[in-house]
Amino acid sequence: MAGEDLFASVSQTPAAQSLAQRLELGGALSLAGISRAAQPFFAAVIRCLFPQRAIVVVTDGVKTQERFHQDVETWLG
Repeated sequence: MAGEDLFASVSQTPAAQSLAQRLELGGALSLAGISRAAQPFFAAVIRCLFPQRAIVVVTDGVKTQERFHQDVETWLG
């Protein structure tokens, strides 16, 4: 699947590897510095880096949460 290949490629980049090392022990991460349109993709990348962990995303409202959820589902298939 093309999405899986994309996530595999992104997961191997130095930036993704650095992120994985920082998140290895858990903790919170802010997506404030990432454009709103790219945030669901970024969450999907984190999900692929840590498939056994729960990932919680806090949004500013129900409509934003619904769009975010739909976008993440699209990325993850």
